[in-house]
Amino acid sequence: MAIKWYPHHLGDYAKKTSGLSMLEHGAYRLLLDEYYNTGGALPNDHKYPARVCRAINPKERSAMTKILSLFFDLGEDGKHPSK
Repeated sequence: MAIKWYPHHLGDYAKKTSGLSMLEHGAYRLLLDEYYNTGGALPNDHKYPARVCRAINPKERSAMTKILSLFFDLGEDGKHPSK
């Protein structure tokens, strides 16, 4: 099985995410990892991303929702990272 990877530009990431909490960073990275690992859009619901983020309490779900709204765009097939 091939090792999946995607480029992570530290400076760009830091600039784009400087206002995020530690919890929000975790949600963002987990959602990005899932997006690139599966090779497709994230479903447009909150159950699947919540499982991906392990978001089980209200604070965690709030962080996940914030990340989805700030850094993902809705396409016809689901959510994609914003360009």
